[in-house]
Amino acid sequence: MRIDVREARPDEIRHLIAIAARAFWDDPLFNFFEPDLLRQQRAMPGYFQAVIGDCARHGVVHAATIDGSVAGVAAWLPAGVPLPMKGLRALAQARHALPTTLRSSKRREALRMLNELPKHHPHAEHWYLAILATDPLHQGRGLGSRLITPTLERCDADGLPVYLETQKEANLGYYRRFRFEVTETIEVRGCPPIYTMTRPAR
Repeated sequence: MRIDVREARPDEIRHLIAIAARAFWDDPLFNFFEPDLLRQQRAMPGYFQAVIGDCARHGVVHAATIDGSVAGVAAWLPAGVPLPMKGLRALAQARHALPTTLRSSKRREALRMLNELPKHHPHAEHWYLAILATDPLHQGRGLGSRLITPTLERCDADGLPVYLETQKEANLGYYRRFRFEVTETIEVRGCPPIYTMTRPAR
């Protein structure tokens, strides 16, 4: 079994979106907004297309492959690239993500959450880990570590912190292995909590 990590090719983005949708099948936030797993799996690619597509155009998307087949994805926004809050980037992201949000029976809570999250991003220059996902068939093989380590080393070399959000409390211990620490617990009325984590500059 040969594992490689490299920058994703444009023709692989659709496959990486599907991998992310499969990887988040047990995510407490997605399960809250859409408890029907079949409808959830139909809706989730729109969200991941919005996030991974934006990172592919304005940031960095890394793919992990096993014997040449994509099996994991890490999507980043580098230091100096803001969140897509206005202009054409925001419109492009909304075109993919909003239908997923509006189909939810808890759309009001979802919109409150989407409005709240950007307020908690650091103001200082940083890298943002937007998505880290491994195909469930290949989890436990170290792909996540292989995917993020090169960028973390680059951030260390540049003296820059890294920021992420996770909805799964079980993920906190995993990210602590890479020197991330919880900075906030975001609690939006009617929604499960989201944990923000920061890896300080070395």
